[in-house]
Parts: sequence; structure tokens; C-alpha cells
Amino acid sequence: MTAHRRGAAATNATAAWSAVVAFGALVMMLVSLPSSVLAKEEEYGVDVSFPIHKWEVSTNYPWLPHNAEPANNPTPKQYEDMPIQPLGDIQTAYTSFLDGCKEHYGNKARA
Repeated sequence: MTAHRRGAAATNATAAWSAVVAFGALVMMLVSLPSSVLAKEEEYGVDVSFPIHKWEVSTNYPWLPHNAEPANNPTPKQYEDMPIQPLGDIQTAYTSFLDGCKEHYGNKARA
């Protein structure tokens, strides 16, 4: 095996490991959600979990005042028409996942 191939194999292994770590972080985050969130059956679609159609995942958490007590708290403009996010901070896991893809695929990931 040439030095170039060994280097490419090491790079692929590192990128694959990064994707595994990112997925592990996502699983750990989901496992650590409060039981009050997990106790309810929630329906959600895109832009709450994977995949997303926008640049960012919803940050409209159920425990925010306008969701917890809507009668006493008007919905801030930034959350209007944004779906409820019952899964917590998915954006961090999603960003980490995409970073692993970019690292693995290099310039092909930026096309």
C-alpha cells in the first residue's frame, strides 16, 4: 500500500469515526431528555428532527412560556409558525453530524 493510500484510509477512518461519535452524541441527548417530554407521544416532522429542509432545526421548546402557558404569554414573533421542538437541542447534534460528513467527503460535501 502506498503512503497516499494509507493516508486516505486513515482520513476515511477518522471521518467515519467522527460520524459515529456524532450519532452517539445524538443518541445520548435523546436518552437524557426529561421524562416529562418522553412521557407524551409527540408527532413531529421535518425541521424538528432529521432530515431538515431549513438551515436550522426548530428551537420552539415546549417549556418556553408561550407554549407552557399560552393564555398568559403571547407567542414571540421568532416562534410564530415554528413547530414545537420536543426533542431538545437537536441543532447541536445535527451540526456535528454534518461536520462529520464534510470532513469525510471534503469538497464533494460542499457541492
